[in-house]
Amino acid sequence: MAGPRREAPAVRGGGVTWQTEALCQSANPAIFFPLGDAATNTADAGPAKAVCSWCPVLEDCLEAALALEGTAGPDKRAGIWGGCTPLERVAIHKIRNMRKAA
Repeated sequence: MAGPRREAPAVRGGGVTWQTEALCQSANPAIFFPLGDAATNTADAGPAKAVCSWCPVLEDCLEAALALEGTAGPDKRAGIWGGCTPLERVAIHKIRNMRKAA
């Protein structure tokens, strides 16, 4: 069974202009994919979250990650996307699903 990715998943459809505006394009990619248990290690998320906090496309990035990851659990998600850790993205996904069901 494959482990979580240590790189950003490719965004389908091409022509994703928000990515060219992302501040992470000029940052060290390693800060967005901390070593160890990426799903729970939020202490290592600080440097990436600092970059994300100033990013003009933070929401686009988060939405792309949520769309690509779908219903995957935290062990199948990796990296900091849209300022969120894998566990935070799982929580967002669950909250949205509960709202849809209500």
